Amino acid sequence: MFINPNFSWRKKIKNLCDFGLLLSIFPESNKYEFTSKKVLGKVRIGKQICPICGEEHHEEKGFWKSLLSRWKEAVTKIIMGLRDSHVSWQAISNLMRFILPFGKDKAIYLFNEAIEQFSYAQDNYAIVHYDEQHPKEGRCQKFRLTLLNYKTKRPIADELFDNKDDATIEAFLRKHLDPDKEIVIITDCDRRYLAIFKRIWGNKVIHQKCLLHLNKLVVYDFGKNVSLLNEYNK
Repeated sequence: MFINPNFSWRKKIKNLCDFGLLLSIFPESNKYEFTSKKVLGKVRIGKQICPICGEEHHEEKGFWKSLLSRWKEAVTKIIMGLRDSHVSWQAISNLMRFILPFGKDKAIYLFNEAIEQFSYAQDNYAIVHYDEQHPKEGRCQKFRLTLLNYKTKRPIADELFDNKDDATIEAFLRKHLDPDKEIVIITDCDRRYLAIFKRIWGNKVIHQKCLLHLNKLVVYDFGKNVSLLNEYNK
């Protein structure tokens, strides 16, 4: 509602520790009221009815929306920094009690929202799929190693080998991928791969396990003859 012109919001907040900061945010006006609530502030935007035209007019909200946007951005950066240091969601929620109390679900929401908006130039890194097949040439067992470009869905390389030991896989990857370029590589759940990737790319590699293979492992763990409840969970 419109605040009485005789009201002075300065008097209401002069005992707050952030009085100086608030003065720099709000213009010199009697149209704003600041109310302390749970260590935060609430702004009531004034509105009034014009005595001439009879239409309702609202105060400009742009400054407040801008302030909230900058505050949200700052809090999100804090959360992302903590997650980058492998801090748990519950620990983040506990730490935020000293700044802006909210639960871990809110922290996860802000983090995911920032990740969805994150853009990274494709030229700076590569996303590839690595897969193996086991065809036969006559009676001889062969091993087919394949690299697929995630963005174009087209093969990068496709070769047959007599075996698929670590040396063969490493030579194949070095031949067709740049070891100086950051990479995200998706594979099945073979545990050997990560050590091979580390030798080639060091800390410039992110290894993502294929969701299809992970789902197969989950289903396999349940077995074939399971109870109705386990079938539902599967």
